[in-house]
Amino acid sequence: MFYKEGCMASRFLNIILKTLVFEIILILLSLFLRVIFIIYVGYFKVALFPHFLWYEIFQTLYNGFLHDNRWMAGFAILYFCLALCLEIGKIFCPPPYLKGKEPILLNIFAYFIFALILFVSIANFTYYTIYNDVFNTVLLGLFFDNQQAILADGLSGKYNLSIKVIVFFLALWGCARIYQKMISKISFHFSYQQALIGIFVALPLFVLSNIFAINTTFSFKERNLEQQITLASNDFLRKITPSPFRSLYVIYRDYHKSDLKTF
Repeated sequence: MFYKEGCMASRFLNIILKTLVFEIILILLSLFLRVIFIIYVGYFKVALFPHFLWYEIFQTLYNGFLHDNRWMAGFAILYFCLALCLEIGKIFCPPPYLKGKEPILLNIFAYFIFALILFVSIANFTYYTIYNDVFNTVLLGLFFDNQQAILADGLSGKYNLSIKVIVFFLALWGCARIYQKMISKISFHFSYQQALIGIFVALPLFVLSNIFAINTTFSFKERNLEQQITLASNDFLRKITPSPFRSLYVIYRDYHKSDLKTF
């Protein structure tokens, strides 16, 4: 009984640690993609010019970091819930069904999130080079009205989509390698007392960090980031501050509202 308790506590601690590592990777990935956005679209596509202030670039990265963290925290919580459900499922399911499969299922989920973040970010880069803006309601018209035009433009090579597809898969492979290398090191076997001490430290850290990431404060009251942060005066930096997931959500929300009004 003592071994089983220690084993369960140790596994729970490993789940928390793996989730924290996964979340750190997501945060660094989103920050890295913002830097690439500024370099690629801002500098090489001259969207940043003619007037900008250097400190506003760092200000935008920090503000974007706050925006992105809300979504990254959500993905991390889903990862934690999935890992916990798989661990609990091993108790109730016969061994052949889940034995050895939980790492594979977690890897699939992690790779899907990496692919989603990369795809949305690269699509946002491309969208800005075409429309001089991040995702907005024009996107709805593209999907519902001009599918053939989108396909024709994509196949024409005008926007280097083939290169971006290659970059997408290389970046996904890199994320998967980093994730695997870091997660593979987290397989500790603690005694019951050691695991409890670890949980006592790691669980509050996980909870508080995600509360701060979602609400931008250590409280359960959500802050409106648009009212709290100072936006850059540069038009390009101001536009790219919100998360691309936030932009897609706003499009969906506005479309849903208009659809209800029409109904």
